[in-house]
Amino acid sequence: MKQFGLVLSGGGARGLAHLGAMQALCDIGLRPSIISGVSAGAIAGIFYASGYEPKAIFDTIIKAKVYKFLRPALINRQGLMKLDRTTILFKKLLPETFEELKLPVIISATELGEGKTIFFETGKLVNPLQASFCIPIMFEPIIIDGLHFVDGGLLNNLPYEPIREKYPDMPILGIHVNPKNDNFTEFSMKKIAERSFNLALSHNVKERKKECTFLLEPQKMKNFGLFQLSKADEMYQIGYNEVMQNKEKLLEFFA
Repeated sequence: MKQFGLVLSGGGARGLAHLGAMQALCDIGLRPSIISGVSAGAIAGIFYASGYEPKAIFDTIIKAKVYKFLRPALINRQGLMKLDRTTILFKKLLPETFEELKLPVIISATELGEGKTIFFETGKLVNPLQASFCIPIMFEPIIIDGLHFVDGGLLNNLPYEPIREKYPDMPILGIHVNPKNDNFTEFSMKKIAERSFNLALSHNVKERKKECTFLLEPQKMKNFGLFQLSKADEMYQIGYNEVMQNKEKLLEFFA
């Protein structure tokens, strides 16, 4: 099997499709040599590199009800919810450092001060992971070494660059689970906020798609919301089916 890199986009609850796709990749005998992920893709990548099979990750996330680990942020007005209670879950299930992972993973977050993407691949694991999926306004920024970080998807929702920089000739499989819905009709405050974030994620992916050797972008995912965990099983299955529908091409490129 060829060595290849796997790039996983953000997309909120839509990221559950990553786990279906990754399980299908395992089932057809394709396993990445390195992963670059952001937001929901960072969570999927880190858990996978910790030794969990994708279906087991899905079951863990759903059964643990990760959203229950969020609590209202009443101390200040930087965000609506805190992520500190996810620390309990992550420290229980994940290694302490990147170096303890079973394969290399690079995750990204947006540093607010200079407005740039920062890639994390060494040292402590939990805070960078939290930073990577820290949706601004909804969550308080994560502070690392005195800097404020939020969701990496704001600036780069398909972070192929760190893999390409390390391995210029390595083929890259990109999975983008946040296709843009061109038929937006719900104009409530909640839906407008969600739509705005979706558009930001979609816009910065446009040129990056071209840098992937092969891109999977399940179009059915445009029908789901960023926080629609009630449709978890359906999203997982869509990701799985997307790989299986492209099985022959994927084996041609990466086997």
